[in-house]
Amino acid sequence: MNSNAPFSKSMPVSSPPLKEHLYIREFDPQGEDSLAKIARLIRPHTQVLDLGTGPGILGKYLSTALGCIVDGVEMSGDQVQLAKPFYRYLRMADLETARLAALFPGHGAGNETEYSIDTSSTDSKEDTHHRYDYIVCADVLEHLKNPGAVVSQLPTLLKPNGRVLLSIPNIAHAGVIAELLVGEFRYRPEGLLDSTHLRFFTRQSLLEFLNCHGLVPLSMEGIPCDIRASEFRSYYVETLPPAIYRLLQAYPDALTYQFIVEAAPGVQAAKKLAAEPTAPEFHFACRLYWRTGGAEYQEENSRYVLGCIGKEHQTIRFSMPALPEIPMGIRIAPAERPGFMQIHQIALYDKEEQGIWQWPGNTAHLPVVNTHQMEFSHGWSALLGVNAVLMGKDPSFELSLEESALASLQAGGTLELQISWPLSADFMALTQRLEQKDRELQAREELLREKERLLVHRDRQLEEKERLLEAGRQVLHGLHEQLAEQQRVLTVHEQQLAETNALADYLKARLDHQESWRGWARRPFRPLKRWYLKRPEVETDGSQLIDIIIPVYNAYEYLRDCLERLRLCTQEPYRLVLIDDASTDSRIQTLFEELEAAGEEDILLLRNEYNQGFVATANRGMSLGANDVVLLNSDTLVTRNWLEKLKRCAASDPKIGTITPFTNHGEICSFPEFCRENPLPDDPELINEAMDRLDLAVYPDIPTGVGFCLYIRRALIQQVGLFDEAAFGRGYGEENDLCLRAAQAGFRNVLCSDAYVAHVGGGSFGQEKSAVGEKQMAVLLNKHPTYLEQVDDFIKGDPLKPLRQLIQSQLEKAAPSRKPAVLHVMHGHGGPAVSQGRGGGIGMYIEHLTACLAGEFRHYGLIAQGQAWTLKELFSGKEGQGYCFQRQDNETWTAFLEGICAWLDVKLCHIHQIAGCRDGLLEAFAGTAIPYGVSIHDFLLACPTVNLLDSKGHYCHGVTDIDQCQQCLGEQASFAAINIGEWRRRHESFLAKTAFVLAPSVWAQRTFNNYFPGVPVTFIPNFQQPRLSRHRGGNIRGFLLPQDDIKSIGLLGAIGPVKGARQLEQLVERTRERQLPLRWVVIGYTDRQGDPPVPYQSEDQIVTLHGPYRQADLPVLLDHYAISLVVFPSAGPETFSYTLSEAWAAGRPVLVPPIGALQERVAESGAGWIMEDWQDMDRILDRVMALVYPEVAESLLSIQERVEQANRQQADQSCSASLLIAEIYRRAFTASPPPGLISLSSLRVYEAACQEHDRD
Repeated sequence: MNSNAPFSKSMPVSSPPLKEHLYIREFDPQGEDSLAKIARLIRPHTQVLDLGTGPGILGKYLSTALGCIVDGVEMSGDQVQLAKPFYRYLRMADLETARLAALFPGHGAGNETEYSIDTSSTDSKEDTHHRYDYIVCADVLEHLKNPGAVVSQLPTLLKPNGRVLLSIPNIAHAGVIAELLVGEFRYRPEGLLDSTHLRFFTRQSLLEFLNCHGLVPLSMEGIPCDIRASEFRSYYVETLPPAIYRLLQAYPDALTYQFIVEAAPGVQAAKKLAAEPTAPEFHFACRLYWRTGGAEYQEENSRYVLGCIGKEHQTIRFSMPALPEIPMGIRIAPAERPGFMQIHQIALYDKEEQGIWQWPGNTAHLPVVNTHQMEFSHGWSALLGVNAVLMGKDPSFELSLEESALASLQAGGTLELQISWPLSADFMALTQRLEQKDRELQAREELLREKERLLVHRDRQLEEKERLLEAGRQVLHGLHEQLAEQQRVLTVHEQQLAETNALADYLKARLDHQESWRGWARRPFRPLKRWYLKRPEVETDGSQLIDIIIPVYNAYEYLRDCLERLRLCTQEPYRLVLIDDASTDSRIQTLFEELEAAGEEDILLLRNEYNQGFVATANRGMSLGANDVVLLNSDTLVTRNWLEKLKRCAASDPKIGTITPFTNHGEICSFPEFCRENPLPDDPELINEAMDRLDLAVYPDIPTGVGFCLYIRRALIQQVGLFDEAAFGRGYGEENDLCLRAAQAGFRNVLCSDAYVAHVGGGSFGQEKSAVGEKQMAVLLNKHPTYLEQVDDFIKGDPLKPLRQLIQSQLEKAAPSRKPAVLHVMHGHGGPAVSQGRGGGIGMYIEHLTACLAGEFRHYGLIAQGQAWTLKELFSGKEGQGYCFQRQDNETWTAFLEGICAWLDVKLCHIHQIAGCRDGLLEAFAGTAIPYGVSIHDFLLACPTVNLLDSKGHYCHGVTDIDQCQQCLGEQASFAAINIGEWRRRHESFLAKTAFVLAPSVWAQRTFNNYFPGVPVTFIPNFQQPRLSRHRGGNIRGFLLPQDDIKSIGLLGAIGPVKGARQLEQLVERTRERQLPLRWVVIGYTDRQGDPPVPYQSEDQIVTLHGPYRQADLPVLLDHYAISLVVFPSAGPETFSYTLSEAWAAGRPVLVPPIGALQERVAESGAGWIMEDWQDMDRILDRVMALVYPEVAESLLSIQERVEQANRQQADQSCSASLLIAEIYRRAFTASPPPGLISLSSLRVYEAACQEHDRD
């Protein structure tokens, strides 16, 4: 449809911001579209008035091909430029307000072309205007708020016998109805639901509309458009049930896309055009199918006709087309719904209308085969035909026809069906009764199914109970066996003790009487030898042992420290297997001899005759026994309970094949830095203790284990085998290969999150393995081509990051100099948006605040959105820990808040915005003892509109009267249900508990106190931007502007409705209309640019939307666009405005509205000008012109010194503000220290950290 709306209203969804949509279409005088049909109604050499000319397609044809004199009216400036060559007079005016008679006065009736703008101030008299043979409104009236005001003016503009020609879209088109049936009513750039359409018409409503405004239709033609040829073809129609689709097609005007109306004033018309009957008729769809060859009946081989429900003896005729071959069958689907039907007669005719077959209805049974959902009765009503009961939504029957009859239909033909479908009360009663029976049966079936589910559930409970009892019996039996074994071992030990005591007594007696030293040397030890030889063997459970295998090659000092830590930190039963791979360091041999001399049973000492390398040495150790093994490098330092933690991990899942602990030097398992060779910690136990305090045992999957300390399950070795000695020779990559083979066999490679083993790195076999690394990597990739991809994906995703950060947080908690933490409650634009230049004023305030106070406080940001609260640690130069917490069922808001604060050790909450979870936050802070304060960035606590704007988008000037405010909210649908008195009372209670309330300007302080007079508010200016330097390396990406004398006017930041987006559009429009030498440049973005914002520049370069920017780039961007003045066209008041500070920091004066903190700050500094009226766009433009063109008024240079002075004041205020807020924080801690709080569990914190990590 055509459009005459201004650019701010006519912009289609897919178009760039601030750019109108041009309705360009091809024109064929002999075509079937609306313009062609209207053109054929116009006689040559007549005078025509075209309302809503668009780009002038119709005017061009009428003036050049038919020799008509054409005048026109159009609102769009771009379309006027395209159309004006083809019109005598072309007026740019708004049809909503234009007086058409005044636009075309009677003088100057020459044929010259004239273009002008309607100033709405002409005094021309309407009785001297032009009169026309035709007035055309082609697709115009639907775009107007009050089309009747335009139509009422048309009769006086017509000559005698003049005609009004209209084209109007039909809202009753089947496509629109189909869309409504699936719950859609979607506007588009063009079409029946053009996004600029304001009024909608059907045939009946259009006729009534014309008659009400002095026009009588003489003719009315519908332009058809099948659904599949319209804009609705791809979205909804194909998803509708076929019955509904066919029903839509058959309604009157269902396929009428537009109406073409020829009308005349009422006094000239002889008669009115009768409207279509409006009484509704209910229909059913009857369909005829045919099939050929061996094919089934298909929709494409069918015809349908609508029948009327309740009509007696109606005839339905189906036309069959010519077929490529003889049809093999005829099927009739008499309706698409259940009901009673009487079939009186069926007849077949060939294409010449000669009868070829007939069933008369009163002589014989209906010859049917293959019935579906139908029953026939030929009894008492045989003289009336056959009664048919239709029992479903797809009833049908196939006629039993001879081949000769079917052959006659190949060239085409007709089937005639005479039927009756009365509205039967019996049928309705029967239907209702059957439905009731169906519901009863369904209820009984559901009851039986529920009973069956309960029985199944009870059986499962009994099975589970039996399983638990059996498990309990097994546990009890195991305990009895353990007790018996322990009793047996105790008895043995008691016997040994008794024998030892007896031996000691015997030795003492013998020593007293021994005279010969030879006798003393031999005889006393004979009973000791006999006792040792006959001592009973005490059996132990070998399955509990773990083989700790340490291949050794030199590195004596590392090995000695490793063994010492192993002795001190391992309480679990184990067997230590030390294998010397022919070390060249003699101290290794000495150490082995000392260990061998000690005779400890839990140490197995082995030596290779020659140096075999790490792989063969490790395989030798793993081949011994049937225990799980731990391969441990000799340059590692274990920590307390390390083996117990690894065993607990292995016991958690039989599919776990390998386990690797955290370490400082272990590739993907490194801590604290991922994939780094972190230095050896001074005290590894501190990290282990942090893990114990965290108390979090989770076992995430990793691509492969890391060989410094690798727990390997014996079942894996038995199924997968040992290291591939043939492929990997002396080492490097063998553990990766084993882990990849294990994964292919169904085992898991996991990290043990609560175990830590320090690793020196480079000891023992380290140098030997790294020397052949490149060669062995090629071998590994040959066996496992996707290995590097798996590792790269793991490194990019870094799923272990939440664990590392949680462990690090526990280390920091233990630090004696830990700083107190502040939780900043902010809106959804905080956090990541700040780093993108899109955090808004609140985000910038928090960023500056945390930077200034980072030396004394830790800072966290909380974005509360419903049940999900996202937290991020806030500090510059480093990414902090993030969490996404979900409030649990039955968890109070206070417990939720306090659990988070307890985990983070938060001492104070600083609230900046609560809109995302207002009720939850108010309830949380109402019940907590954690001290909190508030910063005023807007007026949400006083008014739900946030910015104190009324229903028209105008500033209310801070009205506080409850009745007046309630009336204002009632006029705004979004806030009509809010009780403003209750709103303020609840927030007043919230404010009464605050430790402080801060306002960034005196105006904000005063206005807030007007709403809450009992709340003490402290004025502290926001942290402000220091002077920005113009020097910057690299290139600035931006649009180019012509090198001319036209001045550029700047706007900064995110420009939404409150910040003046609609005012900007009006300023741009008026700049075009007045042809002023100004360009408008937004360094930032508007609300029409999408998310993320897309940079844009209009074709005439009057408006440029640069997109998001960095503060450091602002001076260069202002110079690039030659901006000398920054304007703030805000609709509502600001509490501070960081963009004002940015403009001054970049050395630019400003023009601001006379409201809020903008007015206060400019009046105080003198570094700009204040508008007298910020709602009159022409007055704003006049003021801008006077400021930027020195020949008209004073130069901008005269105010530059005041801008510099404002910058110096900003720097001083920022320094004092940081000191004041730090003191306020300290007072809040001291006055109301937070009590002991119950923290969230470590597992819940870990899940929240993982969720936030996955979102990032």
